Amino acid sequence: MKKNRVHKKILAGLLFSAVVLVGVTVCISPVVAQPTIVSIQNATADPGETVTVPVNIIDVTDLATANIWLFYDKDVVIVDSVSAGDLGSITVGINNTNGVTKMNWFSATGQTGDFVFA
Repeated sequence: MKKNRVHKKILAGLLFSAVVLVGVTVCISPVVAQPTIVSIQNATADPGETVTVPVNIIDVTDLATANIWLFYDKDVVIVDSVSAGDLGSITVGINNTNGVTKMNWFSATGQTGDFVFA
């Protein structure tokens, strides 16, 4: 008999939780992302030379996160390192075997303007 009451209480608790969850309404304001311009200037180098090229983010409003994947011809380009630009610390993953370098940045406060990202 006790076992049956415990099952009924658990079942009643689950049903109550389900009713409460179904009755919850979440309101989220839609966010419309504006097109962002990310640019890298053209650069040339002779074999064995190193060239530093900035990655720029232009004309942004309230930028809070950036996730940039740089794809390149692995037979022509080798990325040695990536340094943070105007926005501060970034997370970097360099994969020259596949010809891709991933760069990520996040801020709890939005940044507005033109920036050297890396």
